[in-house]
Amino acid sequence: MSASAKTYTYKHTVSICGHAGANDTTWISMAKTGKCYDLFGSYPTVYDKKTTSTIQSRAQYEGSTTRTSGWKRCVLNKNSGAVTTVNYSSSMKAGSWLLNYKYVSGGGVKAQVTTCKVY
Repeated sequence: MSASAKTYTYKHTVSICGHAGANDTTWISMAKTGKCYDLFGSYPTVYDKKTTSTIQSRAQYEGSTTRTSGWKRCVLNKNSGAVTTVNYSSSMKAGSWLLNYKYVSGGGVKAQVTTCKVY
């Protein structure tokens, strides 16, 4: 990335119930090869009388089994003001990508997410 790289953001909500197999997805479009990461906002809503939720996320290229570096684990704490960052790749190619979020453990979760694309 050059010093003149620009960041483009997409705000959305990830909502996953606290059960095995639960997931949420969203599509993003990369205009050209670039970096992509998610910022999970502070103080997510965690359900099921739990204080944390562990999820995994990944990016998958449309029509392909090519993925970034696999599932990225993320622990979200309802009592935390910290923003949690999940980095997918610094070289995601141009095209459509499916961002997939799946439940691992703890409570279900609803979180505000900003997906950032840097070219």
